[in-house]
Amino acid sequence: MINSLKPSDEQFLASVRRIGQRLDKAQREISTGLRVSVASDDPDQISTLLKSRSELARVEQADKNLSRIKTEVDAGEGVMSAAAKLMERAATLAAQGVSNTSSAETRGQLAGEVDAILRQVVSLSSTTVEERYIFSGTNDTVVPYTIDPAAPNAISAYGGSPTKRLALDTNNGTFEIGRTAEEIFDNPVTEKNVFASLRALRDGLQANDTGAIQEAFAQTKTAGLHINTVHAAYGTAQNRVASSIDAGKSAITRLKTQIAQIEDVDLTAAILDLNQATQDQQAAFQARAQLPRGSLFDYLG
Repeated sequence: MINSLKPSDEQFLASVRRIGQRLDKAQREISTGLRVSVASDDPDQISTLLKSRSELARVEQADKNLSRIKTEVDAGEGVMSAAAKLMERAATLAAQGVSNTSSAETRGQLAGEVDAILRQVVSLSSTTVEERYIFSGTNDTVVPYTIDPAAPNAISAYGGSPTKRLALDTNNGTFEIGRTAEEIFDNPVTEKNVFASLRALRDGLQANDTGAIQEAFAQTKTAGLHINTVHAAYGTAQNRVASSIDAGKSAITRLKTQIAQIEDVDLTAAILDLNQATQDQQAAFQARAQLPRGSLFDYLG
């Protein structure tokens, strides 16, 4: 019968297998650029690597969302700036209309300009970004307000939702990014209702009613202050978005560095390992070839 391999033969084969594994690993690292491509490459680091990759994916998605949200918040801030200027103009027209020197004809002309301002404000309330109405709350596929001659006040009922728009920052914190057109322009608090103040001013001027104009003048000023407050809130949202984007980019850089430290290969070291393993393999085979060859009788019992 033929005996099993000699201990020296087993040692040689085991050595060749280890060298082959070193060659495979070095070649894989050089071709992929990765030190860790399968769990067995570094079992102790796999848990950390998977957590870092998951966190990186979350932060990158949040950063992508914030870039889109920035466009929306910037648009909202621009609308509030424009609305504030329109309310300033309305207050100026009210001041002119309440003056004793204004004639009925003049007030009629002022009423026409106030009506134009009201229509501009309604148009601003329907601002869209990427085909989404940014002042319709979470129901952003529906226009919030339109000019509707059939409606009692010539403006349609609010079409959006009452829910304010919120966003997540890169630390999973929630913050407000926008308010509804109803809260901004058609607030239930009389002193803050932009639409109502402009309608009252327009109607008072058209009726040549000094008392009504005086009352509408006061309401227009308080509604203008309300718009300025909302404008400031959009400025705060812009700052929050900007700081969140900056924090996200820092986190992305940190996580990518952390992942690279775990899985990226040291190319120089991998090349040296490949060369050394190749030399070791050649030396092993050369040494084996120089051993005395046995005969068949060495393996017979």
